[in-house]
Amino acid sequence: MACKCIDLFNKKLEDTGSNTRIDVPLLFNLHTGKTNPPRCAIVTCKNDPRKRERMKTLLATCCPICGKKY
Repeated sequence: MACKCIDLFNKKLEDTGSNTRIDVPLLFNLHTGKTNPPRCAIVTCKNDPRKRERMKTLLATCCPICGKKY
């Protein structure tokens, strides 16, 4: 990651006693066998659970806290 904002933010959440943290998934490229740089994932949920569509996966291209490009 280009910045340490997520780590700092998680530390602040931990210090407040919150049971919450920002998760950064490990992205693995099946074609090259390499891991991609970590990016913050944006969690999505279904509006209508009866629809069988898959939920979208959104990955931030910039840090959501400081705006620095990954």
